[in-house]
Amino acid sequence: MRRRELQEAAKILGIGAVEMPGHRDGELAQMDSAQLIGDIVAFIRRTRPTVLLTFGPEGAPTGHADHRAVSRAATAAFFLAQLATAYPDQQLAPHRVSRLYYQAWAFPFPDPKLKLESVPATAAIDVTGAKSRKDAAFRAHVTQQASASVFYSAAFFDIEYLALAAGVPQPAEIVDDIFAGLDVRS
Repeated sequence: MRRRELQEAAKILGIGAVEMPGHRDGELAQMDSAQLIGDIVAFIRRTRPTVLLTFGPEGAPTGHADHRAVSRAATAAFFLAQLATAYPDQQLAPHRVSRLYYQAWAFPFPDPKLKLESVPATAAIDVTGAKSRKDAAFRAHVTQQASASVFYSAAFFDIEYLALAAGVPQPAEIVDDIFAGLDVRS
């Protein structure tokens, strides 16, 4: 059911493809980290992104263990994907991602249960025009509606914040475009 909900939400957002390596929800922090990192390295090498976005090391405003595990794994994969000697059994060409960003947020939250600060934001993206699609995508996650108050108090703002964690420096201290200063020609 959760996979169907994710596919529906992706369709609403205009995301053409979603990859799910089959790891169990709530168990990422207990799985073999080399396997999780390797899965993300393979994803990076196959899709060859310019920018990689992930949770920050604190695990998003909720501190969820899966979010913290993904942050660690994606951060390691950001660096390892460019090394030919890392995960050579994948038989995929290395790829260097230009920038790694973590999710960030303005603190404190209106909801007093959300007590975690993020790493300092370096990007402020106006998403006002996409909020109705974001709302519809969240509503497609029927099994997650019990978390609606957290979603709307922690992730439903006009501005979304990100923090540059590694890679090519931004052209300004705070940017409104995570591709600013990068050559993104195909």
